[in-house]
Amino acid sequence: MLEPDLAVQRLWGPPDWGSLGLVLCLAGGLLLAHGTLVRDPQSLVEERFGRPRADLRSLRSMLFHRVQTLLGFGLLLAGFAAQLYARAVPEPAESPGSSALWTGGVVLAAALLELSAWWWSMVTARRHLRAWFRQHPPDFDRDPGLAKEVGDLFGIDSAAGEAVQSYAERLRRELGLALPRAGTRAPVMLDEDEAGA
Repeated sequence: MLEPDLAVQRLWGPPDWGSLGLVLCLAGGLLLAHGTLVRDPQSLVEERFGRPRADLRSLRSMLFHRVQTLLGFGLLLAGFAAQLYARAVPEPAESPGSSALWTGGVVLAAALLELSAWWWSMVTARRHLRAWFRQHPPDFDRDPGLAKEVGDLFGIDSAAGEAVQSYAERLRRELGLALPRAGTRAPVMLDEDEAGA
């Protein structure tokens, strides 16, 4: 059995760079594969049979997968660098530290990077959509499907029985768009499937 000081030193000692490099390569390979190969089955069906309009959720998903691919490449390169470092540095006289702690750190860092990528893709999609809609104002009153899709992306819930015009007005406020001139249109109600629960 190891003495307490030796056990702590072994746990917090320098990592086994070769093992750490392999763990980084595995994490990077998984993120890379998920970012490039894994796609939503619904988007595959829609791609095959065509879709009437671009889906905004797929835009966010595409941004997320691009960032995930970048993270995967970064971890893969860090893994290769750690393995090269392990070969270039002379072996220490004492045995290297425990790889379990370092492996846990890599897994935790990859999970935090993954959550950050998901958050970043949402913020980026919203920012670019706001800019696009400010330059090309949509008519949410005439296209309740687009209004509901944009509202879902921005987290704007609709109440059952809510008029399209009131939902579109709340959506325009969220996007920072100018309100349309008052017209003589009669209020249109959101369908049950378009209204949020």
